[in-house]
Amino acid sequence: MAKAVTKLFREPQQAENAISELKAKSYQVGEVGILIQEKGDGETFAPDLVPVTKDISLPGVGAVIAKGTVAAAITGGSEPSAALIELWGVPEETLSYYQYGLSLGGVVVSVHAEGARLEQARQLLREIGVKPLTERSPRWASCPPFDVASRMSETNPIDAPMTGDFRRY
Repeated sequence: MAKAVTKLFREPQQAENAISELKAKSYQVGEVGILIQEKGDGETFAPDLVPVTKDISLPGVGAVIAKGTVAAAITGGSEPSAALIELWGVPEETLSYYQYGLSLGGVVVSVHAEGARLEQARQLLREIGVKPLTERSPRWASCPPFDVASRMSETNPIDAPMTGDFRRY
């Protein structure tokens, strides 16, 4: 049985980039799953996975669109939350985190593969959407304490040779 790697993307554009990268690395439609909140652009999101689409309801989120392997794993009689926990092999706390992210407009992307392909997918999903701290928000770049901290780390007194004159530190 294939194992899964999942990631919650805060912005749909990042999830679309991840799916494009997965396709570029020859991952097939049957290996990728998506959960996206219905009130957004769920119907038009990742149109390549449209053949397997299912509308479900998750607690705390409401209407959600499941695509790809996620939609195929959720059968009519099963509870969607329990099916997702079993499909992804994640604890209930992780699913709660994903549900919260979905309620805020996030997208969960999962890849179901074996061995080296699973590790490749894990690495790819980790790298997509990661920005340096200074690019995440303009407030980080203009925050004076970060500038002071940067200067302090350059002249760390712990690494300086001890001279006995502690006034210069």
